[in-house]
Amino acid sequence: MGGVRTLFLRLVTLVCVAYLGGCGSSETDDHFVTAEPNTMPSLAADAQAAGWIVKTFPREFAGDAMFDYLGLDLEVYREYGCHTIKVQHYENRFGDVVKVEVFEANKPLGAYGMFSLRTVPGGERRDVGDVGWYHDDTLHFCRGTAAVSLTTEHSSAVRVRGIENLAVAVDQALGQGAAEPKIFRLLPTEGLLPQGITYVAGPAGVRKVSKNVPVQFEPPQHAVIGRYSAVGGGHRLFVMRYPDDARAAEAVKAIAGDGIVLLPRHVIAVIQQGRHVFAYYGPRDLERAKVALSRAVRRFKEAGGDTAEPDLRG
Repeated sequence: MGGVRTLFLRLVTLVCVAYLGGCGSSETDDHFVTAEPNTMPSLAADAQAAGWIVKTFPREFAGDAMFDYLGLDLEVYREYGCHTIKVQHYENRFGDVVKVEVFEANKPLGAYGMFSLRTVPGGERRDVGDVGWYHDDTLHFCRGTAAVSLTTEHSSAVRVRGIENLAVAVDQALGQGAAEPKIFRLLPTEGLLPQGITYVAGPAGVRKVSKNVPVQFEPPQHAVIGRYSAVGGGHRLFVMRYPDDARAAEAVKAIAGDGIVLLPRHVIAVIQQGRHVFAYYGPRDLERAKVALSRAVRRFKEAGGDTAEPDLRG
């Protein structure tokens, strides 16, 4: 009888272990764990002091594994020199859940570039990192060679409470800062929207940010794009660098053979300065396009755009 009882207890134990092992193993909950929050490694220096607890173990994607996280955008991020992505979730006492993403690049220019790609006008500056921006319950900043995004995933509030405290805690865990790269000062400032500059570091990035421009042309080595506001509608300015003058001339010819493309509501105007191509895309107003391009070329020369090669690569 004792042997039967022992066998029965063992079977009960096996069933319980199998049941408990199956719980929480769904695809959705792979990274949400039941361990004590304070026992988990954290991307933030002191999340608890900032009012947040660690909700998940950090995930890391490096090299080719970044495709699992970025998908088809992998090529764009690789152009910025991104080599590692770290992701972790945090929760505050109100039940707000925030995802922290850290994109690590080889050089500060890559971090600034990724930051510029992930931000849009219409938000607010934030005093975190080398430069910070808050928009639609998402806070972006960069520090040195890292670009960071804090994104609301579950929240009962219109504005997530304490997200800036968490951003500061993450910032404190990063390395030294870096000055704003020269490339971000090569465009005219008049009419430029706050956080209206995007730097793209290669053909994939150019294709991504210019997909709504209805012309086909050879992508440059790298480019800076500015978004501007004005009466009658906003416009965009592109400053694109090619390997040499001949390639730049080919791009101008592909975009607009005689320098102007008139569309039903918009105009594309381009001019060449050496290996650089300046392009305007905005409301169909030729005088406005001419003035915008003239200002862009003047600003570019004043800011030393022709000598910015070291800054363009970090």
